[in-house]
Amino acid sequence: MPFGFDWCRRGTVRAARTAAVDDDEGWLDARCVDILKRSPGSCVACVLHKERYALAKVWDRRRMDSLKIASLENEVKALRDAQIQRGFVALASSPDTVALVTEYYPGGDLDRRRKRRGGVLTEAEVSFYAYDAWAALKAIGSLGWAHRDVKPENLCIDARGNLRLVDFGLSKFCEGGRCRTACGTVAFAAPEVCDVALGIEIDYDGHAADLWSLGCVLLELKTG
Repeated sequence: MPFGFDWCRRGTVRAARTAAVDDDEGWLDARCVDILKRSPGSCVACVLHKERYALAKVWDRRRMDSLKIASLENEVKALRDAQIQRGFVALASSPDTVALVTEYYPGGDLDRRRKRRGGVLTEAEVSFYAYDAWAALKAIGSLGWAHRDVKPENLCIDARGNLRLVDFGLSKFCEGGRCRTACGTVAFAAPEVCDVALGIEIDYDGHAADLWSLGCVLLELKTG
């Protein structure tokens, strides 16, 4: 069994209901189909249970420091409180691992889509995805949340071809819409976020910074 999936062995884990999923559905008995991404102390995998696929982000509990724990707790809070993730989200844990189980998007992310298309997308495709991404950012912004890591890898395509915003580990509920810390991916970061990273003490509009990042994403999709 691949790293991280001892959590799904019957009788070895506890599950905490955090949103729409009912523990009775038995996601803790899901079978690992494929490891999509692996890094030291964690992995992302596609799992299958009762003919339904899901995405599992799994961490080695022994390697989780306070920052990783805070990031996981923040992501669960964002997904639950803001109702960002359609469908369900479940949190499972064992003595060795912690797993966040969410909807699986079979179309992959925009970075993979762009690369499969030879490095660029058509103007029609970019326009279609631009509207979906803008709508998602508008929705979370209206609830006071900033994503803070908008990039092609965090924009996934669902079974209907629509775009879904994922990975809320760096998201933040901003009082008055203002943020004071820098995070995210440098290539897609807004200038004011870079200023904070350089030590300039300012606050900035988290929603506006997300929109800047989206603009960078669209530029990459169109020009490569």
